[in-house]
Amino acid sequence: RPEKVSSYPSLFFCNEFRLLNKLSSQVTMRSPHDCAASDDLRWRIQQEAKELSMAHQGLSSWIGEIQTAKNRDCALSANTKQDSIVRTNGGEVTRPNSSSNESISKPAYNTTCEEERIYGNKCFSEGKYSDAIESYSRCLRYKDALTSAVVYSNRAMAHIKMKNWTHAEDDANSALQIEPKHYKSYQRRCVARLSMGKIRAAMQDAFSAEECILLEIKNESDTCSSKSLSNAQSALDEIRKLRNEAESAFVSAVKRAPRRKVPISIIA
Repeated sequence: RPEKVSSYPSLFFCNEFRLLNKLSSQVTMRSPHDCAASDDLRWRIQQEAKELSMAHQGLSSWIGEIQTAKNRDCALSANTKQDSIVRTNGGEVTRPNSSSNESISKPAYNTTCEEERIYGNKCFSEGKYSDAIESYSRCLRYKDALTSAVVYSNRAMAHIKMKNWTHAEDDANSALQIEPKHYKSYQRRCVARLSMGKIRAAMQDAFSAEECILLEIKNESDTCSSKSLSNAQSALDEIRKLRNEAESAFVSAVKRAPRRKVPISIIA
């Protein structure tokens, strides 16, 4: 091998090729009585040359793939940075439309917990559930959001709309840890568990939601307005409908369960 080899891989392979060609030319100039040894040496040199050629091609392809991936990552980073711009106009938060589920970055400008929650509700009402989840997640960075179950429960509902049942169940659990009597969280956890096949747990959540809403109607019937009572009654109807659905699923599961014959012995 040559005494000095360039650190760049392609130059190294070029030097190897020159050395192999030199050895091959030396082999052809050997005398006839060394023909057998020369053929064997020539065959080994040719095999090494093929291996070096394949390695050089693989290295060139690998370098090209790395460069392509680097360019793609740079372009994606530039697009992500542009989409994450936040603007505030008179206290109202506006953002470019985005439907990606990428990791949530810190807002470019300072926003309040209430602004993020309002923006999340607006995205939810417009059917932009992914943007609503992102906004609720940014809202939960503030300590004020951790004193109420509303934000966790709202994010659970957005996850339900996107059929992210596991995330919806987790958010409902977090909401109920803050407010154990929050009937909406029981209701949404019931939907998530029913969709995942957790029928017994879903039935328990349906009964708990009905119990909580009845208690709320009873405690606030004297102070609530007629509109609030009407909303509560509508929520109660939805919960009872959900409970009937869970009970029907339970009955169907029992009917589908495998049956076994149990021997019975009669003792006289």
